[in-house]
Amino acid sequence: MKALVIGASGLVGAHLMQSGQKRGWHMTGTFATHPEEQLIHLDMHDPAMVTKTLASERPDVVFLTAFNPNVDECELHPQETRRTNVEGNAHVIAAASSQGISIVYYSTDYVFDGLSGPYRETDTPHPLNEYGRQKLAVERLLTDKSPASIILRTTMGKAEKKFLLSGAART
Repeated sequence: MKALVIGASGLVGAHLMQSGQKRGWHMTGTFATHPEEQLIHLDMHDPAMVTKTLASERPDVVFLTAFNPNVDECELHPQETRRTNVEGNAHVIAAASSQGISIVYYSTDYVFDGLSGPYRETDTPHPLNEYGRQKLAVERLLTDKSPASIILRTTMGKAEKKFLLSGAART
């Protein structure tokens, strides 16, 4: 298995790199702003760079973990965070789709309103904050452009859910 982890300098990406290597997979990881040894630079804002990186690495799968996870920053600066969180991810989805590469995308249950759960794939998303809206936008792009790919929705902890339901994160 040959995998490309976009966002390997982050928490989830770093763990994916280790896990894949332990399984004997050929793992290549990228960074955008936090250089680390053995990771390659990838600017997701540059569609040509994204296309070139995927073509040169030729992975079987792309693990797409790159995202600005700062919920408050997404609320305060939606246009800036959307540039990376949605537009940058859209460049990866387009390049992978055109090259026949599957994607595993890491999303969140922030795409729901937090009022009930546990949620199923078939439940209707209803995000209450910009972070959730951005994650949902990428999910929809992925579903439209690369239907064979996988979307994983991670679950927030009790503290985060309490914050969300308190109304502090609502817009």
